[in-house]
Amino acid sequence: MSTTAIQGSVSPFMTDLGGVGGTDNSQLEQFLEALIQELQQILMQMNGGSDDSGSGPSGIGSTPPASMPQPQSFAPPPTGGGGSGGGGGGPSGSGATPAVGAPSSGGGGGGSSSGGSVPNVSGGSAAQAITQNLEQTFGLTATQAAGVLGNLQQESGLQGNVNQGGATGAPSSNFADDNNNGWGLAQWGGPRKQGEIDYAQQHGLDPGSLQANLGFMDQELKTDYSKTITDIKGTSTAEQAALVWDKDYEQATDPEMSNRNKYAEEFLSQGL
Repeated sequence: MSTTAIQGSVSPFMTDLGGVGGTDNSQLEQFLEALIQELQQILMQMNGGSDDSGSGPSGIGSTPPASMPQPQSFAPPPTGGGGSGGGGGGPSGSGATPAVGAPSSGGGGGGSSSGGSVPNVSGGSAAQAITQNLEQTFGLTATQAAGVLGNLQQESGLQGNVNQGGATGAPSSNFADDNNNGWGLAQWGGPRKQGEIDYAQQHGLDPGSLQANLGFMDQELKTDYSKTITDIKGTSTAEQAALVWDKDYEQATDPEMSNRNKYAEEFLSQGL
């Protein structure tokens, strides 16, 4: 029997056996063994020389080349946090306690972190400066402004650098929004306290200054607490104005309105 080389490969075992009938069984077995080995070598050459039994000629189950793009995992964008906390002993807000002067993470209660202009604070008493700012910036009447002053007197004694409890100077490092850690003119707590400090830093002011306190208060009244101005403009007495300011802006848990009303009437009688 003549032999034919596969793809140009010649095997020493491929010899003329002189016909199948002329061979015994042992010779036939040797021939078949040699043929099987020859076929295995040819298959190995076709597969790039690899004898890995785990990957066949088609490459199924093999590792993809490095150039193949790999799938990517996309995490959801971080969400923002924060929100308006109560001022002057209002409802509890954020449980986190940022450091004094640390950037606000949620922008709570203060509207835009960089918005708002710095008010001009001329000479005279704090009551006069606050009244002038309310009348010129928001168009309140003297009676309505007196209602605001009555609240601020109850909250802070019109002091911009006072912590709840009476300690003056820098704001405390406790930012809990409760009845013990208010700060400033309106005794802001939680994220609103942080907002006043941030406002002061952004404008190069002392957080305890009247200018920083009024500037932050204006910022809130133009944004998150704009309803306060809308409602207070509908009042006609100092007591009505005091009630609206406490309800909309201070949100005190125990407002002691008799004190706020008394202070409001006193300021109004002074002709501010």
